[in-house]
Amino acid sequence: MNITAIINQKGGVAKTTTSINLAAGLVKQGAKVLLIDLDPQANSTISFNIGPDDFVNSTARVLTDPSLSLASVIVPTKIKNIYCAPADPSLGSADINLADAGDKQFRLKKKIDGLNAAYDFIFIDCPPSLGLLPVNALTASRYVLIPLLAQYLALEGLKHMTVSIEKVKNELNPDLEILGILFCMVDTSLRMTQPGIDLVRESFKDIVLKQVIRLCPSFDEAVVMKETIFEYAPESTGASDYAAAAAELLAMLKAIPPKPFAGIFDRLRRVLRSSA
Repeated sequence: MNITAIINQKGGVAKTTTSINLAAGLVKQGAKVLLIDLDPQANSTISFNIGPDDFVNSTARVLTDPSLSLASVIVPTKIKNIYCAPADPSLGSADINLADAGDKQFRLKKKIDGLNAAYDFIFIDCPPSLGLLPVNALTASRYVLIPLLAQYLALEGLKHMTVSIEKVKNELNPDLEILGILFCMVDTSLRMTQPGIDLVRESFKDIVLKQVIRLCPSFDEAVVMKETIFEYAPESTGASDYAAAAAELLAMLKAIPPKPFAGIFDRLRRVLRSSA
């Protein structure tokens, strides 16, 4: 199983939009995908039109109850081959509830390791923070995908996030690697959009996806309708962008050498230090 945390400590950068629509895009490529909602706002869960009446336990119970398996909370979505481990607001108490647990950073990893169902991809939709929930996601994951706005100041947030990802890699999960940076909500009409993209591309050539996700009104409308962009507006730029991004991610994964992106954290530090 290819396990990827979709993470950015900044809110409003399209983490959930990326999670649900990349999942849908990969299903169109023949994949079977599990989306683990680890955000107390439960936006991925809601986006798949999964409500409280559709599940008994959530990812909050999975983390806090050692006897509860991840498989027992997974529910199918209305899209064939996309499954969801739903969230609810009680996830917001995870830091408190797990504070004294000796394995608090490894709860999700243990539950994923015990998952018998065969999924091609597992995406973990993370909350906009650097607390215990994202740490659990990073500890359980092989890769990190970072949705990023095409703004100069986004580099500052990338700096702090990179430090946290590297800390988890050094202390908890030596196999963790940054798979890619995906530019989202790209407004091509703004004068400073392309310079912001170019700045990041120059610095991180091999991990920045060539495909960007352009600003598209249909994204907001699809959320209201509780549909992916492929269901709501299959002919939109948003659908074509996420389809292309899914195909590019597949190609990147096939091309990864045994130790992918060697030295990436050293390079990130050098570039981000020079931009400070």
